Amino acid sequence: MPSLLVLGTSDSDGSHLDRREDTWPWLLAAALAAPGEPGPTVHKRFYATAPGALDYLERQLEATEPDIIVLSLTLYAFSVRTVANRIRRVAGARAGAWAERQFNRFDRATGPTAAGMSGRPAWGHALNRAAHRATRTVIGTASEASPREVLRAYTTAIERLAREEDVRVVVVGSFPFTVEIERENPRVRDVQRVFNQCIARLCRERRIGWVDPEFMRDRDVDALYTDALHFTEAAHRRVAAEVSAVLSNS
Repeated sequence: MPSLLVLGTSDSDGSHLDRREDTWPWLLAAALAAPGEPGPTVHKRFYATAPGALDYLERQLEATEPDIIVLSLTLYAFSVRTVANRIRRVAGARAGAWAERQFNRFDRATGPTAAGMSGRPAWGHALNRAAHRATRTVIGTASEASPREVLRAYTTAIERLAREEDVRVVVVGSFPFTVEIERENPRVRDVQRVFNQCIARLCRERRIGWVDPEFMRDRDVDALYTDALHFTEAAHRRVAAEVSAVLSNS
């Protein structure tokens, strides 16, 4: 049976559902396999803008030698704006990393998860939200990378995958964002549209399979997510079906 390498995100790795098998990479593997004979499935988080991303990609290709590669794109580096990124841009990487650690520590102490676990009163969560609003207003926010940087990084990765011989490659576009993210970053929908168009054109030129994520807009996008970034089981089933259809027709 074909071996499958999925280069995905925190959403597709199974860590945000009760069962990993309910996420789209493993649903896809099951659809591709003969009954009772699933092929090897490897999922690796891959963010093209991360330092050393191409070297990391090379190591995964060498280690897995897959028959099928599915690359799931994300505009996270542009779409999610944070105070830590703003500090990083103004004061440097070290200051930004320090700020991010402090924010994470504060969230663990006052956020909703901490409150639920420790019986902390409701004002703890209110304090968390108020503090985040204040820092975002006073300091400002920034993205980790510009749209051009994200596009360039993924283009380079796709060009590398296109050189693989006897391997079927499918690229899944950047999925629609929740209302929360679009409110925080008003440019993100237009940027996403252009980004996906550019990648779709590249895939056609390189004869690589393309999954257009716009199919997700035929219903309430927010209902597809368990939070701002991670899909429900139903959404995972839809993605698996779309990727499977593209592979069947390629």
